[in-house]
Amino acid sequence: MSNRKLPACFSREYLNAVDSFVILRDPNLNEFEVHVTKKSNKLYFNKGWSELKNVYDLSFGAWVTFGYVDPKFFTIRITTRWGVEVKYPTHSPPLKHLLDRTGLDNPPSPCVLRPSLNVYVPCRTFVRTFMKQVTKHDIQSGILTLPWNDFGEHVFTSGCSGLVLVDCLGERYQCKVAIGLDVEGQYICKVSGGWVDLCIIHGVDEGTRVGFCVAQPARDHVMYVTAYPQMGIQTILSYPLSDGGQVPLYVSQHYFLA
Repeated sequence: MSNRKLPACFSREYLNAVDSFVILRDPNLNEFEVHVTKKSNKLYFNKGWSELKNVYDLSFGAWVTFGYVDPKFFTIRITTRWGVEVKYPTHSPPLKHLLDRTGLDNPPSPCVLRPSLNVYVPCRTFVRTFMKQVTKHDIQSGILTLPWNDFGEHVFTSGCSGLVLVDCLGERYQCKVAIGLDVEGQYICKVSGGWVDLCIIHGVDEGTRVGFCVAQPARDHVMYVTAYPQMGIQTILSYPLSDGGQVPLYVSQHYFLA
């Protein structure tokens, strides 16, 4: 388990978009730093990867689902061979397994350095959600339009003028909100300001599917945003042998676009 090749479908798309060191974070915010190497157009998790076996007691192997967030950050969920999700350790503060980088390759990264260890994961329970396919007008005008009926009326008050958009990394974008009418005379919410910055940073363009979620029914003027598609990967951990070797229990290269 000291070396794990990532599926070929992922390597083809993200070979040059993954940093030499990444953080893997589980649902309880425990984090593992892993060294990534690239060989023959393939990506491998190396040093730090074996910590998962020790922390989650994976003596018989397990399924690991990865969620690519950015070049330095992945989310993980782990399921046993029998389809039961593992019990993630609960600590206050959460576990932080960092590497001793002595002797490890650490080439300059073309990616913007983000404070990965402080990545914010928003509330996982939302009281109101809305999925939108971004339009040409949303991009060119710099004004995002959201429906008032069945969404905005539960999120904004009639006199609301400010909104904070929070992305999957916890970055906050200060926005302005105005209530208006569309060409059909229907009430809409117009979001401007930080929306433009969010689009630039996350590469949101015409046709991108974006999810908008609120965690509080009390209209606290905070909205969580996720831009799709996101790549999901499943692979399996190997079974350790007494002589130090390992036998893959199963090899999978499935992926999906949400």
